[in-house]
Amino acid sequence: MSLSMQEKEDLLDIIEIVFGNDPAIASQVNNFNERTVAAVEDALQTLVRCNDMRQLVLGLVGGANVMVKGWLRDIISKLRMELSSGRIQFDGLGCRVVTVNNWRNAVIMSVY
Repeated sequence: MSLSMQEKEDLLDIIEIVFGNDPAIASQVNNFNERTVAAVEDALQTLVRCNDMRQLVLGLVGGANVMVKGWLRDIISKLRMELSSGRIQFDGLGCRVVTVNNWRNAVIMSVY
């Protein structure tokens, strides 16, 4: 099942909040797909573990296991709103840098 345009835009917003503004990723928003969601999901799992934010994300997912593949697609709009509002913040520059370094290329490659 392909992503709707709203899901693609929400995913880009999440990526920009987590990774920062990246023109290489932003230019591919129309090509975002399930592999892109999976790559961002893996990046977020890494960031959540690094920031010890598991309980906060579990609250968004509604108690579901964040380790189960596919959780991001279910809450993509809600997570974007929470991140944009500042209610969820990923603290720790080190965690963010490691996440971006480990997952940026996977996100870019997912559209090809």
